[in-house]
Amino acid sequence: MLRFAPSASTSVRLLASTPYTYTSAYISDHRLTSVDKPDNDEAMSIMFYTSADSAANMSKLLAQQDTAAQISTYVNHAYGTLGDPVKRAFYILRREGIPDVSESEQSLEDPTLIMDIMELRESIESAESQEVVDSIRDANKMQMGNLEDEISTLIAARDWVGAKNATIKLKYYQGIELAAKVWPNTAHDH
Repeated sequence: MLRFAPSASTSVRLLASTPYTYTSAYISDHRLTSVDKPDNDEAMSIMFYTSADSAANMSKLLAQQDTAAQISTYVNHAYGTLGDPVKRAFYILRREGIPDVSESEQSLEDPTLIMDIMELRESIESAESQEVVDSIRDANKMQMGNLEDEISTLIAARDWVGAKNATIKLKYYQGIELAAKVWPNTAHDH
């Protein structure tokens, strides 16, 4: 904020090196009748100083924004992993040295499970009302909750093969949940 003393001529320093002199200033009316402008060299030095300062600050700001974006991406990925029981279980398995499970390895040799999943899909696709789909979803959610508990128990017992198989089962039931969620449209996920 600039303050003016009620005198015929008042000097103000901007950027600690450029004097501006205001003459015939009527402070009470907030009118200035003439302003002495800096010479061209002073104006250029002010422009260079403010430009260099702005560039340095902008560079720092961009670096901070880039770092914040990277951290945000990392946190969002971690949140997505921890929020999904299948991703969380596969993450724990990887941390314990169990190799990544590829799509081809995410199938089970359990014919009973495969038949159950196929029947649930057919029930969803042939459902005539939302109530039928909701009852399938309710039963499926209960099965998913049981599998999540089983996975937690198996991980706590360090039974990595059992945890892997239960996680693959849970992934199949998540596919049923997705299909029921988008009904009457069809979803083809397992």
